[in-house]
Amino acid sequence: MSTLLLLTLLAAGPQIAASPGAPYRVSGVERWDTLIVRSKPSVKGTIRGALPPDAEDVSVLKLGPDGRWAYVRYHDLTGWVSASYLKPVAEVSAPTKGLVCAGTEPFWSFTLAGTETRWQSPEGDLAAPLTGPVAASNRTSGWLLTGDGEVRVAVITEDPSCSDGMSEKSWDFGAWVVVSDGRLVTGCCRAR
Repeated sequence: MSTLLLLTLLAAGPQIAASPGAPYRVSGVERWDTLIVRSKPSVKGTIRGALPPDAEDVSVLKLGPDGRWAYVRYHDLTGWVSASYLKPVAEVSAPTKGLVCAGTEPFWSFTLAGTETRWQSPEGDLAAPLTGPVAASNRTSGWLLTGDGEVRVAVITEDPSCSDGMSEKSWDFGAWVVVSDGRLVTGCCRAR
């Protein structure tokens, strides 16, 4: 009996607990790709359009019978999308604890724990206190941190497709960092 229950749950696939009209965002779609919107909750449904990979303010109007599809509204577009690519906006929080960021050409890294940052580069290893984060006013997945040490500005954005260009590591965030000499370096971050 328990095996049958487990198989039934596995067959149901990913589901979301949706509140009608609650704000969701697209998550897990590569930045070069889109989330297809269909006329019915099936891959056989006609394509009505697509949501950008960073779409926010997606309203879930209802779920399909098995919970694997969501009927959504995004601006003037309505239709069915795979629910596994939607995440409630409220689930995104600032990455202020346990963040490791790195970049190449030149190689650099920083670790963030609370507001204390440790900056490492070929030029040295320095403590770099930061204040913030300040959330972006028009997005729920971007933050600004500022400091007056080696790291002057750090912009962190949710970006599960960020690549360091040298490894197959999985990254959660993209980073843009302005250092004390005015250089802008870019890289990726992950939770520790």
